[in-house]
Amino acid sequence: MDRYIKFLQDMKITGVYTTGTNGEGPSLTVEERKTVTQLWVDRAKGKLTIIAQIGGCNQREAIELAAHAGKVGVDAFACMVPSFFKAKTEEAVVSFLEPIAAAAPTVPFYYYDINFFTGVYLNCRRVLELGKSRIPNLKGAKYSCREMPGLFDTSLVDGMQVMSGTDDQFLPILSLGVDVPIVNGYVGRIFYDLHEAYKNGDMKAARKHQERAIRLSKLREAHGGGIGSVKAIMKCFGFNLGPARLPEVTFTDAQVEALRQDLKKNEFI
Repeated sequence: MDRYIKFLQDMKITGVYTTGTNGEGPSLTVEERKTVTQLWVDRAKGKLTIIAQIGGCNQREAIELAAHAGKVGVDAFACMVPSFFKAKTEEAVVSFLEPIAAAAPTVPFYYYDINFFTGVYLNCRRVLELGKSRIPNLKGAKYSCREMPGLFDTSLVDGMQVMSGTDDQFLPILSLGVDVPIVNGYVGRIFYDLHEAYKNGDMKAARKHQERAIRLSKLREAHGGGIGSVKAIMKCFGFNLGPARLPEVTFTDAQVEALRQDLKKNEFI
């Protein structure tokens, strides 16, 4: 764990978003999620910002996880909405989130909008606008949807921080004023270099880094994508993060080796 934290820091990662999508939060039991959150706090508190994603399909479980996250000392927590029985209005989303956020009232809370996974295609800006008066600790959203106009619209809500979870759009989102990406740890350095080039006005270098990020994303998809590919890439970097939870598929040794060779050929490792 300490070696993994050091790896993230070397990749210029400043925080972790635990039990989210790539952290397989919805596939873990409540007790497993508590264990993961506790472990990150115990080992990384003060080294990395810790945001615990506690959402899923069960509001009562999310409330329990939120209370636990607040108790153990996370820096913030976030929540996605259910993906089976889906909210049909922004009002319904806020009503779902309100008691969850209230379970840790002194801890900053973020709405996690990832519509292509949840199937909930609603207006994130409207959720934040409605939530401001009802959720005192609401601080913003992690916007992982692919629609950039929606990201821009959401970024216009006063007093709210918007974080982006889209690996392949970081350069254009910088121009929208959104400068906090939540990405896989192995691409952290690419996005750090991209951001530095952008801040320095070197668009040629920034475009080069963005192209490199897209190329890595396409390489991952070419090898099958999914959670299994993320864990396989981390194995290529020397970290065994365990098998993927079904129905996601764990890569075989031969698949990991083929991926490793492609990563080497493209100078990613």
